[in-house]
Amino acid sequence: MSLMQTLQQITALQQEVQQQLHVIDSFTRTNKDNMSLVRNELKGSNKGYDSLMVQSLDKAEASLKKAAAALQTSSDALQRVRSV
Repeated sequence: MSLMQTLQQITALQQEVQQQLHVIDSFTRTNKDNMSLVRNELKGSNKGYDSLMVQSLDKAEASLKKAAAALQTSSDALQRVRSV
């Protein structure tokens, strides 16, 4: 693989990482809206469904934040490789 092909591959990977970051960002915003809906609609449910749903949504958001951080680290590393 030539240097030019390697750089093209790195650029393509960076673009894919950025697309995934946008997907995660979009999902995170939707997740926050869903959390608000759950809190409002199931507030004080006698079986605790509101708490369970919000806990699940909180866990999903935490996982997404970790994934986004890992993707950002990957993007930064790819940028450093491109700069060499």
